[in-house]
Amino acid sequence: MASSARSMRRRWCAWKKCLYSVPASFVGKRVALDARPGSVLIRVKDCILAEHPRAKVAGTRVENSEHVRERWQRSLAAPPPPPRKGCIVTFGDEVQHRPLSLYQEIAQ
Repeated sequence: MASSARSMRRRWCAWKKCLYSVPASFVGKRVALDARPGSVLIRVKDCILAEHPRAKVAGTRVENSEHVRERWQRSLAAPPPPPRKGCIVTFGDEVQHRPLSLYQEIAQ
């Protein structure tokens, strides 16, 4: 039994109320699911991306440890966010100290 599905934004592909992980590079992309008696194949065209044991209970999440590792590596390698546009205000703990005699000289 084959069906088409889109992998969710957060790494899962849903089928029959169960969630199956996809490789990090395919998160958010359209994939096909082939349900077999004991397994679920996730593929793109003829390329098999993952094979998971078929979940028996609704609400089950089935995840490949390699998919977790890939997402973790991508999260570590994320580039820093671009600098914010507009005015940047910073606050420091330093306060200027001037002798009072300076103000007396200016007042005269």
